[in-house]
Amino acid sequence: MNNRYFSELKEILSLMKRIGENVSEDTYHLDMVFENYRLPVIIQEGLIKSYDVDSVIAFISKAFGLKNNIYKGIGQNNCEKIIIQIPKDFDNKNKLDYYLNKYGWFLSREDEENEYIKLNYEKKYDEFMYSFQIKMSTQYLYHVTDEKNVDNILKKGLKPKSKTNSDGYMNNERVYLYLNEPDKTEMLISVSKNPITLRINLDKMNKTTKFYFDPRIENAFYTYEPIPNSAIEILKNTH
Repeated sequence: MNNRYFSELKEILSLMKRIGENVSEDTYHLDMVFENYRLPVIIQEGLIKSYDVDSVIAFISKAFGLKNNIYKGIGQNNCEKIIIQIPKDFDNKNKLDYYLNKYGWFLSREDEENEYIKLNYEKKYDEFMYSFQIKMSTQYLYHVTDEKNVDNILKKGLKPKSKTNSDGYMNNERVYLYLNEPDKTEMLISVSKNPITLRINLDKMNKTTKFYFDPRIENAFYTYEPIPNSAIEILKNTH
């Protein structure tokens, strides 16, 4: 076996564990896993990753003199975050945002704390699984929306949108999805009034659609790609 096989297998096993799959150490089983989950050969274009968290922190710390006010955090699904405390009179925030965006990190939350402002940055491109890989564990993903949106979604599909939610988080243009059917609490977290659960059939998705791990909600993903109406149905047995 070559180094590429073991490197790719290690990545695949890590992704499987993150969605709750049990991984056997049996050699035959590992070969089957590799064949079923192996990554397709595709051409990557543009900035399709977020730069390493430690490297970004080291650069920002030195460039902006924030040595004691910047650190790494860990969100849900073992996703990394960058947390920065800046004085309220800090006059380089726009430049700070510029460089973090340049290296694949976006401002997801901003909170005032006494004499400081606390900034949370998340990866634009966290670790992801392809549609066909998730389908090895489940045929469906789930999306919660307000009842008033359902007719339009069933006609036009789900389109990535940016917004600030009720918890103060700022979102890039994404579609957010649950790995498992959401319970009543999760539905109300997503939509405060009249929540409806939609089920996404992965059989009807492009097999190389990328679903990124969500740093805010356990067992959840987001995608930057639209979801066609042909893959969407209303889940009748809602909570």
